[in-house]
Amino acid sequence: MRPKVLVTRKIPDRGINILKGQCDVEICQQDGPISRKELLKKLKSKKYDAVLCLLTEKIDDELLDAAGSNLKIVANYAVGFDNIDLKACTKHGIIATNTPNVLNQAVAEHTIALMMSIARRIPEADRWTRKGNYKGWDPNGFIGTEFNGKILGIIGAGRIGTVVAKICNKGFNMKVLYHDVAKNSYIEQETNARFVDLNTILRESDFVSLHVPAIETTRHLISHKEFAMMKKTAYIINTSRGPVINEDALIHALENKTIAGAALDVFECEPKLVCDPNNYQIVSHLDNVVFTPHIASATIEARQSMSELAAKNILAVLNGEMPITQINTDLKINGIKKGIITDATSYFYANNGMVIKNLTELQTALEKMDDQAFNYHVNSMKNDFANWVKNTIKDQVASALLEKSRTRSQAVNAVKHRLKIMIAA
Repeated sequence: MRPKVLVTRKIPDRGINILKGQCDVEICQQDGPISRKELLKKLKSKKYDAVLCLLTEKIDDELLDAAGSNLKIVANYAVGFDNIDLKACTKHGIIATNTPNVLNQAVAEHTIALMMSIARRIPEADRWTRKGNYKGWDPNGFIGTEFNGKILGIIGAGRIGTVVAKICNKGFNMKVLYHDVAKNSYIEQETNARFVDLNTILRESDFVSLHVPAIETTRHLISHKEFAMMKKTAYIINTSRGPVINEDALIHALENKTIAGAALDVFECEPKLVCDPNNYQIVSHLDNVVFTPHIASATIEARQSMSELAAKNILAVLNGEMPITQINTDLKINGIKKGIITDATSYFYANNGMVIKNLTELQTALEKMDDQAFNYHVNSMKNDFANWVKNTIKDQVASALLEKSRTRSQAVNAVKHRLKIMIAA
């Protein structure tokens, strides 16, 4: 009998076609997110082996209880996973995965587009022009600001933040400051970025770009006190998660010109534009803010790749293998803890910008990186991969195999071999 997969909303077809090769796939056909009531009803009526869900579905104890013991994996069609109760998944023995890496470029490019839109007043000028107001060139019309030589502050220097920094530094000659829970040597090498505290970012930056997850410590990370520290000429851009910015503080800062402007792809009470209905008339008439409806990853390339990665995660688990991007890393797979680490200070930050947390991600990184990046880490003087696996993951066997690998293909085969042994164990 073929495994059953429920997809909670229509998504690009690349991943769906992959799943259909091995599974019976049911795709919810409603316009918009599936209701909680309808999703629970579906899960109770049929024994699904996997659920491919979106950020709009809250995955918690109630839903997992409804799904029953057949369910093996919840694959989130997103990088963020604040909609998933990871502890509940682990308690039920269900693997949770997400879709990182494949949308880095798309989100970074959208971040730049928002920066340009607000700094050059493009939506404002577009609205004005459509009303028939343009009568001729005006030396004082819609004056904005350039990027060249300005200071970009990155809060959250992970995969996406690093790409944004590279584009701004290489393309616009911007200076880069960054703040995160740990230093990122790659962003420093590539952009001459300087690691500083949050207050320094806020005081010195001309553009502040947010790239942090939605967790308890990042809720209202930017509020009244933080806006007060920023330059009056500064802009803030958010393509991460809405609750990172305190909505009331943002509106106050925009109304009082505490900052020059904001550009947002996410909102605190999403999908609502504002939490307080009384604020709608205020924000809808502000010219110093630009909104997009959570579309930072909305490119053909990114959305198809997200679909493919979610599908591959599902098939891996259904075939008894390790998924590519597991997020509840405290869950043992096949009865063995497979060298997964959760402390960001212990991640491997590859020279090409990839961030690696476990052997499966190391295999993927080795397959994708070019020989130049590999040779940076493996040469006659050192073998960074072998040392990291030995000292951090504590897998002496994998380390020994990597130590013997002098080419990228040899390293890929070494990790594949080790993972196969672990899965069979």
